[in-house]
Amino acid sequence: MGLAVGAGHYFAALATTLFLLAVLVLLNILEKKLIRGYTTVNLQVTAKNNPKLVEDLQSALLELKKKIISTGIERNLDSDSTTVTLVVKAIEDETFEDIQVLVSDIPGVTHFRIN
Repeated sequence: MGLAVGAGHYFAALATTLFLLAVLVLLNILEKKLIRGYTTVNLQVTAKNNPKLVEDLQSALLELKKKIISTGIERNLDSDSTTVTLVVKAIEDETFEDIQVLVSDIPGVTHFRIN
């Protein structure tokens, strides 16, 4: 475009600039509609008397089609409670009500936190 202006082809340079701006605006709109942004969510669940807590959480999140990135387990032998910390990949604008309902239904859950 700079060469076209330098050579005196102002109309061609202006037309090309407007065409490129239109294409960039359309690509931006398509990108926002077709490509979803993802975020990571930390899920911490504490349960008593449930030795299968990790498996229950993994199967529940698999049902919701969530991808687990990492898992951490903490066990308190005195109170027989297990705390599982998961990092889950989720869609950016998604609410976490489905995860809340699913975690609440797992036997022995006494506390959970999503952030």
